[in-house]
Amino acid sequence: MIQEILVYIILAVVVIYSIYKLLKSLRSKPTSACEGCTGCGIKQEMIQKGKTTTHDCSYEPIKKA
Repeated sequence: MIQEILVYIILAVVVIYSIYKLLKSLRSKPTSACEGCTGCGIKQEMIQKGKTTTHDCSYEPIKKA
């Protein structure tokens, strides 16, 4: 009986936490495309110039051979 109660409590906590994290991820918006990026040359240059909008660091331009 006690084991069942503990299982239900743990399941309730997991469900509540999952819903909380889901709602938090849906509500929060990244402030820039470089959010969480460790930095690249373009980002550093934009920071030095005081630009508020940044580029997408995951973009890799096609290099011509």
